[in-house]
Amino acid sequence: MEDKLREYISQQSARVGVAVISEDGCVIGVNQHESFPMLSVMKFPLALTVLETVKEKHHSLLDTIPVCKSQLHTDTYSPMLLKYTASKDHYISIYELLDYALKSSDNNACDILMDYVGGASVVNKYIHELGIEGIVIKWNENDMHNVLERWFENCSTPVAMAQLMFKFDKHHNDPNSIKIKRIMQSCETGVDRLAKPMLTTNAIIGHKTGSGPIDKETGRIMAVNDVGYIHLPNGKHYSIAVFIADSAHSMDDTSSIIAEISRLVFEEIRNNR
Repeated sequence: MEDKLREYISQQSARVGVAVISEDGCVIGVNQHESFPMLSVMKFPLALTVLETVKEKHHSLLDTIPVCKSQLHTDTYSPMLLKYTASKDHYISIYELLDYALKSSDNNACDILMDYVGGASVVNKYIHELGIEGIVIKWNENDMHNVLERWFENCSTPVAMAQLMFKFDKHHNDPNSIKIKRIMQSCETGVDRLAKPMLTTNAIIGHKTGSGPIDKETGRIMAVNDVGYIHLPNGKHYSIAVFIADSAHSMDDTSSIIAEISRLVFEEIRNNR
């Protein structure tokens, strides 16, 4: 599998990193220890930190938290603004904010939850306490929106994100974690990436995407990512992280690169006896 991935990746005009962890813990990859911008993939480790904060504060995911109008930015991607006007304060449940952040990749929901847990440094600390090295979270979405260079500072290696996804899938099976998994399994973004080769199968995929803008100086896309866990109908399961940076391809074609990598891995693991 690694040889096939390496050959395919060598043909792309982009920097590509892949890590796959099979059910027995075997790790394979290409450029899996290189660091890549996470973009909205950051919302996955944030969600895990939210679950820990809910437990520590003896809260429920159905509890509401105050959302000030100053937290609702109109110059960012935020589907929640169709329901919650930016000119008013609101009370919104933690679960609904997680749903917006993970399923729709809502930036306002992300930052509200970041404030709830205590900031980016708290997320970074919690992920490291889980024993995951290679993920750095320094900024929220609004911070990155204001200073483009910060998009590169929230970064991860493919293997670190695959490890985090594998740990979550295998070991986090409490009721709140199961709710998060159901949200991720209904992710509305990036259906043309990791999930594409499985759309006609009964495989289960929970995932989180990240997408960046085109660099005006180079004409290349900053980053296109997708990370997830996959359960095959035959009972096999694995986690996978694909990060693509500095892509000379269109957004659709870059997403297709992730889909092809996903297909190669899916078929190798499905057919491996």
